[in-house]
Amino acid sequence: MLEYNNEQDRKQMQTYQKARNFLVINHLFPKLLPLKNLIILESYQDYQGNLDKIASYNVGVSDQKEGRRKLTIFQELNNLDYNTPTTLLKFNYQMKINKESLPRIAIRVHLEDGVYINALPPQMGFKSFDEITKACEYYFIPWDKLGSCTLKNFKTYQSYQISAIEYKKVRKEAKISQNNRTPIPREYQEIPLYIWEYIINNLLIPLKEVEDDLLTLGLIDFFIIGYISKKKFIASQLINRRRLKLNII
Repeated sequence: MLEYNNEQDRKQMQTYQKARNFLVINHLFPKLLPLKNLIILESYQDYQGNLDKIASYNVGVSDQKEGRRKLTIFQELNNLDYNTPTTLLKFNYQMKINKESLPRIAIRVHLEDGVYINALPPQMGFKSFDEITKACEYYFIPWDKLGSCTLKNFKTYQSYQISAIEYKKVRKEAKISQNNRTPIPREYQEIPLYIWEYIINNLLIPLKEVEDDLLTLGLIDFFIIGYISKKKFIASQLINRRRLKLNII
């Protein structure tokens, strides 16, 4: 087992794809992923030998050293396959991820262009990690405007808001494609303003300050995807469109 709070494990942890990405987010944007600790179970034997420790962790993901680029979301601990390497996350507060009811927000950061934001209702919107469909709110903030972005002017960067009629149509299509097995809200609820304020203060404004770090890491064009939990935006994945360099911390 590898544990981030053990300094000697940190370099080896960075060889795991998703653990490395979580550490990048926590290092650059700590409010988006407020980790108390992170561990990697490298085998089923690790799992069996650390049951007491695992119980205090919030969520986890299956991990790999040379994995495919695919969207991965937080999972409940009892839904994980511990026969494969698994990364577990422990937050500074209790958080229960409800994937069926929480809206998702996909944020694409391009260091030359700016920040693209897509808000998606539960169970709708992802065809692949770089082809986001059926978004309900679109925003684009140019790179040179990030420092002056505030809650008061944020809506001026909105380029699309789904109508009630459009939402009804895409909801019907989603329910057909999913065989009506997953609940999808009947009406779309806009992302609350306090979530946009959280994203502005903890991602958009700090981006300028960490620009050199992003370049060093090879993070020139990447996604941060997450959920709303306890009035916060919590990042559940970083997806780099270029290969991420190691030795981040």
